[in-house]
This record gives sequence, C-alpha cells and structure tokens, in this order.
Amino acid sequence: MFVRTDDLASALRLITAGSCVSIVGPDGSGRSMLLREIAGHLEQRGYPTIRILGIESLRGRPFDALDLAGETPTGSSPLQARQLVAALAERAAGTRAVLLVDDAPFVDEESWGVIAAVHARTGATIVTTSAAPRDGAAKRLHAIVSQAAELRLRPLTFEAVSDLVHEQLGNAVDTGLVGRVYTRSAGIPSLAVAMITAARAFGHIALEDGTWTTIGELWHDSMSGAVEHLLAHLDADDLEAIETLALAGVLDIDTAEELVGRHAIESLESASLLLSIEPFGRLSVAVTPPLVADYFQNRPTSVRRTRILRRIQERFGPAEDAAARIELLPGSAADASLEPDAAEMALVRLIRDRHAAQLSARRRAWERDPSVETATNYLFTLFDGKHDSSVALQVFERTPTSIGDGGARAMFRILQARWHALAAGETASALDILEAAADQPRYETMLEVWATHLKIVGDGATRAQIDRLATLSGRDATTDDSIRSVLSTALLLRGRAESAHELLTDADDTSTKLGRVLTLLHGWSLLGRGDVAEAHDWAVTHIEQSRVELDLENLRGHTYLAAVSGITLGRFRAAEIHLGRFLALGEPGLGQEGSQMGALALAAMLAARSGRISTATSLAAQATATGVTIGPWPGMVAALPDITFQLLAGDAEGAEREIRAQMSALERRGYLLAAGMLRVLTWGLGVQAPPAASADDDAIRVEGALVAPILDVRAAVAREDHTELARLGAWFEEQKRLEHAATSYELGRDIAMRHGDDVAAAQLSDALADLRGRRDPLDSVSTAGRSSTQAQLSNREREVARLAAHGQSNHEIAEHLHISTRTVESHLLKAFRKLRISGRAELSAFSWL
Repeated sequence: MFVRTDDLASALRLITAGSCVSIVGPDGSGRSMLLREIAGHLEQRGYPTIRILGIESLRGRPFDALDLAGETPTGSSPLQARQLVAALAERAAGTRAVLLVDDAPFVDEESWGVIAAVHARTGATIVTTSAAPRDGAAKRLHAIVSQAAELRLRPLTFEAVSDLVHEQLGNAVDTGLVGRVYTRSAGIPSLAVAMITAARAFGHIALEDGTWTTIGELWHDSMSGAVEHLLAHLDADDLEAIETLALAGVLDIDTAEELVGRHAIESLESASLLLSIEPFGRLSVAVTPPLVADYFQNRPTSVRRTRILRRIQERFGPAEDAAARIELLPGSAADASLEPDAAEMALVRLIRDRHAAQLSARRRAWERDPSVETATNYLFTLFDGKHDSSVALQVFERTPTSIGDGGARAMFRILQARWHALAAGETASALDILEAAADQPRYETMLEVWATHLKIVGDGATRAQIDRLATLSGRDATTDDSIRSVLSTALLLRGRAESAHELLTDADDTSTKLGRVLTLLHGWSLLGRGDVAEAHDWAVTHIEQSRVELDLENLRGHTYLAAVSGITLGRFRAAEIHLGRFLALGEPGLGQEGSQMGALALAAMLAARSGRISTATSLAAQATATGVTIGPWPGMVAALPDITFQLLAGDAEGAEREIRAQMSALERRGYLLAAGMLRVLTWGLGVQAPPAASADDDAIRVEGALVAPILDVRAAVAREDHTELARLGAWFEEQKRLEHAATSYELGRDIAMRHGDDVAAAQLSDALADLRGRRDPLDSVSTAGRSSTQAQLSNREREVARLAAHGQSNHEIAEHLHISTRTVESHLLKAFRKLRISGRAELSAFSWL
C-alpha cells in the first residue's frame, strides 16, 4: 500500500505547474518510493522521465550516476560532459521531460553539471530527494533553478499508520496495537513495517477473535537493522551521545549538554534523531523515534554501556527507579498544529510514562501507609487507564475506612461505588456502598450527587434527577462544584444546553479535578447550544493545556469534543487527526468506555467516507467489541459505522431505519442531545436519507441551534422549498458549518433545476462552487463521487479503479485479477476519462465500496 497519497498529489501539482521540487525526508520516510510513484504517474500523463540515483560510495567517480542510470552514450570512452548534455537534451527537447534525482547528495559533481546544463538548455523539470536540507541537495537545486519548491515528508498520521498496519496484517487490528506502532515508529513507514513484521514473526502479536492484538512488548532484536540504518551516518562521538540520551530518557537541555555536549545535541537534532520540546517553558530533549531508544535500552551489557550508565547515575544521583526520574520531568507543549510531527509521538510517550510514574509513586505511598488519603490518590490515577480489577479490589479490602479525613473517606467510598457500578456492573451494590456511607452528615449531599451521576451513566438521565439536583446546596466548594457538575451533565444529556451553559459560564479553572470536569462540560454546552466553532476552539485550547500538563483524562475528554465539533463544522481532516490522537493514547480508563467506543465509531465513519474501507471495517468491529452500544454523549453509537456504510452504498432507506432505531434507543435513556446529534453527524455523507414528511417528523428537538437547522433542512426538502434551503445554506456558512452549507446548497440547486427556476439554480450553483473553492480539499467529497459518474464505469473498470485507489500497483492489480498489466492500464485510462480525472492520485477522492 502506498501511504503518501497526499504528498504524491502535492508533488504532481507542483511538477505539472512547471516547478522544480526538492523532496526532503529522513531515512525510512519513503522518499524513493514516492519518487517511483511520481515517475509512474508522470509517465501515465505523457511526461518522459529520466531517473538518476545517487550512491554514496560512488560520489567521487565522475559521471557514474548518469552511467548507472543508463544515460551515457554507448561506446563513449572516456565520457565527455558535452556528449552527455547533448544526448540528454535530445531526449528532453520539445517535451515536458522531468529529471528525477534520488538521493541527490550522493550524485557526483560531474553528473550534477550535466543535469544543470540540460535544465538550462531544455527547461526540463528537476525533482530531487534527500534526507535533510542541510546536506546540500536543496542548495544545489536552488543554485540551478531560481525558484524551486520544497516538499517535506512529515511523519505519517495515525490514520496512515493504521492503513499500513492493516495492509501488512490483512485482518482487523486493535487500535492499541496501532497506537504503539505509531508512537514507537514516530510515523516513519520503514520502522512501522519492521515492527509489524518482527512482531508477527516472533509471536509478539496474535490473532484473537479475528483481531490482531499485542502480547507483551513489541520490541525484538530483528528490528535492530531498521534502527541501525538510521544511525549509519553517525560518527563514533554522536553514536555514544545518542546512546547516552536514549538511556537517560527525557532531559532538560542543561543536563543534556552536561552529559554529551552542545555540539552533539545540535548534530543529533539536525540528523532528526533528537527532539527539542519545552515543558512548562523549560527546554528539554528526547531521542526520536522512540524505537531508537528501545534499541539502545535492549542492547546487551557492555563495557561502554556500563560506563555510560555510571556517568548518568553520577549526574542524577541515587534514584529509587527510572519512573521516579521520569516524574520529575514534566510534559511537552508540543506543536499545536494539526500536522503530525515527531513531537506528537514524543508527547504520547511522555503522557504514558508520566502516568506510569505517578501510578508507581502513588502505589508505593499507599503500600507504605494504606490510608483513605493515599488510597484515593492511588485510585484516581489507577482509574485513568486500563487496570487489573484485582488491584482495585486489593485497595478496597486493605484500606481502613473508619479513620482519616472525612472528605477523603467520602471520596474513597465514591470511587469504590464507581468501580462497582462501571467495572463490575453492579449498580445496586454501588448504591448500597454510598447509602452505607451516609453516616457522615457533612458529606451526605455529595454522596447523593455522585449516586445520581452513577444512575445517569447506568440507567439514563431523567427530568426528576434534574429537579432534585436543582434543590441541593453544599456546605463547601467541593460539594457545590459536584452538584454543578452532575446537574450540568444531566441538563446537557437531556438537550438543555442553554440551561447548562448558564451554570457553566465561569467554568475555566483547571487547578482541581472537578474544575477540569466543569471546563469540559462548558465546552459541551457551547456545542449543544449551537456555538460549534467556539466549542471547537475551546476544546483545542484546552487540549494544548492538557498536553502541557500531561493530564491524560482531560486530554481525552477535550480531544473527543474537538473531533465531534470538527465533524459538525465539516472539518473532517482535523477531526480524523483528533480521533487518531485520542486512540493513540491507549485503552480507556474507568468510565471512559463510551468515549472509546465513540472515537472508534466516528473514526470508522470518517475512514469509510474517505474510501478506506478495510480500516473502517476494522474500526467498526472494535467499536462493537467494546460491549457499549450507546453512550451518553454525541457520537457514542456503535451502529454509526453501519449507518455510514449504508448511506455511502446508496441504501438510504436502510440507513434511515437504523438512524431512527438508534435515536429511539437514545431517547429512552434520556440522551436527547446524542439522539439529535445523530442527524447532525450523518448529514452530508454524500447520499442523503429520505427527507422528513413534515417539520415535526423528528420529535427530538433540543435547545439551541445545533440540531434544529438540520431538521429544518429536511422539512424544506420535503416541501421542495429551494429558497429556504438557500437561506439555511447561507446561515450554515456564516456559522462555519461548511459541509451542512454545501449540502443545503446542493439540495436547493437540484430542487430549483427540477422546478425550472434557472436563476435560483445558477445562484445556488455559484454559492456551492464558491464554498468548495474555499474549503480544504481534504474535507470535501469529490463532486463526481456524489453523483452517478461512477455508475458509468464497467464492473471491471470499477474494480481496477478501486484497487488502484487503495494503493496497488498495476502489476499487483494484474496478479490479483488474473489479467495482463496492459489490460489494467487500458481499464485505468478508460476510468480516468469517465471520471474526468488525470491520474491515480485523484482516485482517493472517491468512495470505493
């Protein structure tokens, strides 16, 4: 599978526009594969290509790069630059020739002179690849060409790594496994493939119930070759420096410089092997990709390793264990952009390491002094991630509850009840625990509040709960915040976002755990009342704060909110990246199972929308496997992927039946916001469900302007009112809900055309074209993909196009379908003409089911 389709499309746009291009990416990033794909696509479009490969050991041999490429005249000895220039210029003259120079820094000087002369004589486009701009390839290209574009190969996104892993394994893959490959490889394709190949070969992953899952650690010595390739160009000093930093872990810059020296740090950073981050404004460094650190940490004992460890120990002094040292090194304020980079992977690693360190430290504190205070701290951290149930039971059994601070005793009982209700599924036992703890009158109200919360999560939200919570007041700030938190939750789930927002207008204090909960609820209240863009910005702001503070639970909550609001805004690319980040954080903690199911379901929906069907199917299966069918918050519907598949396949009636069934199930639980949002999330997927028979066809209308406008669109379609659809489209556009705006314009245009109103149809077409022109193309489904254009393809043309869209080469397609490569090429050319596209890179814009 070719996973750099976006880079391929960018490169082709630049080249066909006449620009020379410098492709820069670290070793293992797929530079050479990208260049081969570029060559294939250019040749399909009629561009002659001349391919030249640089080899380090031959860099000093004149014209060897051209000779090895077969570009030297036969019988010419010794080779003369004039002859070579004349021969290549003749090939390039009068054509749109492209010179593709792979590993450009290793091309000999004489060959570069010929390339420069051919470009000057014919204007041939030059495309180079290199590991880094500093190696001189980019400078050399700029010396030849006054204007050359640079295309940097960033790490693969979580979705791309997921696609790659699915392609390698051929079955459903647990997202935890994908997350580990993503973070340890830092999104470098060669490392991701090496990890999967070795893990499969040596039994570190296994196929269980049709899904690949991890068994222990993924590292195996057979991965060493892929890592050593990244280290091959380091000298002895830099190699010792990176080993030192890998064994030491994340270090502040002063300590790192003391250990290895400033020169080594700058050298490793320029080689893309060291990452600079700034936790709490303090510059620190970490080895990247993390697999490099694994490589050094798993090497056998040696004299050098012993010497390095002794030096590290002397610098740090005695430490109880590595986790204690990690806890002293706070997290990363990594790059806030949505494009993935090495900082993203380092951040995930730091979050996991810090969580492990806190868990270890709090476990030790509880073991030394098993009081309700230490137990509460331990349980909070334990419940933030996946844990062994026997550990929690041990804490409950060994902690004396008759002594200690009253507030800590009450919180211990709340956590114990929470575990019984959510982990053991024993809601009745949980409520008994809270009732038995009511002998503390000071905390009676707080116990009642959290008992209500368990009922809301387990049984659903009711009006009676809201009425009762509204009458309560607390004796202290903690109880007051608890009431506000649970009351706001109930109001939001019941679709009363305006009322909840009034309670949460000042909720932006993240200094306490309850404060962080209220901050997240504030974001949901913005979304629920229809301020979607504001909700998205709120979530992104608090994602960055959570990343800096390495707050795992808060990071999960705001990332999920950002994804849901991103989908509502039609920012599908952003939403997909947020969901990838959420899933990369690992398996959920106690009470977060619904969020995990929702993230999987939404990720499956977006994968299906972009035509990545195997990945979508795997994610959908995992959403179902969580055991949660519906959850309280928007998007938490395990059936959402199936609804998406039905919509994209054109089965609008089947999708409508499933949507109504899920809305009814959510309504019965009192999760009205989630029920209404199901319409919002599934609208605009390319094929619309049947319109509403009347404005009241959907009974679920919630406070605010989130859901109601979607229902108004359905009613307008039923009335065939294109004027109202034009108005709604303009309103959606003003609110930045761009996919909903596009859908409204498109439906209005079609109605106007049916009614013969050419003026209105033209106006709506112009509005639609203007909107599409301003959108990120990665967020838009191809117009052809929404129409009947694909129906023009024959069955064989469609099958060939589908396989090509999923990254298979012409040769692979021929073998798969048992036809000749020439026949594959013929079918593809016919498909390109019918789809009105110019090459394989544009096939990914269609949904291939």
